[in-house]
Amino acid sequence: MNIVFWLIVVIVLVLIWFCLSFAFKGVGGVGMRLYNDAKKEISEETEKKSDEEKEVKE
Repeated sequence: MNIVFWLIVVIVLVLIWFCLSFAFKGVGGVGMRLYNDAKKEISEETEKKSDEEKEVKE
């Protein structure tokens, strides 16, 4: 194949990458918020369990 063809393909792919990254930035923010909320809930739950276990042992 021609090198010019592949150069154009790479440039178009890079442009599409940048366009999509701006388009899905909000979706990524929502995903990160959900992940952080779930992580916070899990850590709070394990802290409650460990506190309950300490109370039972005492």
